[in-house]
Amino acid sequence: MPHSSTFLRIDVIFLLHHLKFPYVKGYEMSRLVARKYCYEGRVQGVGFRRIAESVASAFKVTGYVMNLSDGRVEMHVEGPIDEIDHFVQEIDKTFHSKITRVTQELVDLRKYNRFSVAFEKERVEM
Repeated sequence: MPHSSTFLRIDVIFLLHHLKFPYVKGYEMSRLVARKYCYEGRVQGVGFRRIAESVASAFKVTGYVMNLSDGRVEMHVEGPIDEIDHFVQEIDKTFHSKITRVTQELVDLRKYNRFSVAFEKERVEM
């Protein structure tokens, strides 16, 4: 007969597999990440934020995009890794001629309800 800790482990795995995050429906809690991207180049004044917001609606991602005072654009994206990757690939493809450099880093999840355009002064409050 299996040890009781085996049953506990199986129950925890079962729960993790079947619990869903409420703000990204259909995806497991353990698969969600948050990344911050900073885009450099001619990325302001070219519709980057509005297009990013529009493109995001096709993916299961949340977060924000905003202009920075130094000329860069910052994007905080949360969701399943594969959704983030596809979303960012679409942004890169759309603005490939405008982007000269992109940096990314893993950041803490903030559990946004949607993806939207933000303004630098709001970042502290988000």
